[in-house]
Amino acid sequence: MTVLNSSKRPAVMFDATNVEHRKMYAEFLKTRSWGKTPVKFELEPEWADIVSMIEHKMLKYYVNQEMNFILFKEETYAKC
Repeated sequence: MTVLNSSKRPAVMFDATNVEHRKMYAEFLKTRSWGKTPVKFELEPEWADIVSMIEHKMLKYYVNQEMNFILFKEETYAKC
């Protein structure tokens, strides 16, 4: 998929609880490219870049999984 075709991909919010989103991020880590991703992830306003946003969401997800409770709540954690 080229840059010119990227506008044809639907824009979605990254959801760390979605296994398909995690697989897309894992593929990005291997290839350092979003080129084969069927969607494009929207950048939330408080973030400067997609990768930092996803890394934060993934960290939050896995910490919560390991600790088996909600450590971070959306309304209380500070976003960097």
